[in-house]
Amino acid sequence: MSSEYRSAAVCRRGHVASADLSASEYGPKCSQCGADVLIQCSACGWRIRGETVVAGTYHVGGETPPDFCDNCGAAFPWIGRQALIYELQNRLEGQQLDPADALTVREQLDALLSPGLDVAEQRERWGRVKKLAPALWQTSQPLIETLATAAVRATI
Repeated sequence: MSSEYRSAAVCRRGHVASADLSASEYGPKCSQCGADVLIQCSACGWRIRGETVVAGTYHVGGETPPDFCDNCGAAFPWIGRQALIYELQNRLEGQQLDPADALTVREQLDALLSPGLDVAEQRERWGRVKKLAPALWQTSQPLIETLATAAVRATI
């Protein structure tokens, strides 16, 4: 049985305006929050994955938008903390690091998934990431600033 994805329209905060652009209309702004509605990946222009259509059956899913573009792997703007960490881990794979250092950085990022870490522990873990993967640190500043609390950002 063959299947395909339909194109979706999703607002910048992750509300699905249409899970199938060929079957429904949408406006330029989200009807739930007023944010801009997107219909393609801002990094590569690929459609946003919506409903899955399986030949001979009804449409399946599409009400939960994907976190990442299935063409280029870029993160969509509505992603949460876990997906932001995944994005950093994806970027880490492209770095030329010693395998042991790469493992340590992945472990630090895994630990930073917990939003309840105190400031001292966050600072220590982000400091290890910065020391072991300086190129990742430089190229990922907007993501890191989103994840690190203001108190931590001021000290790392």
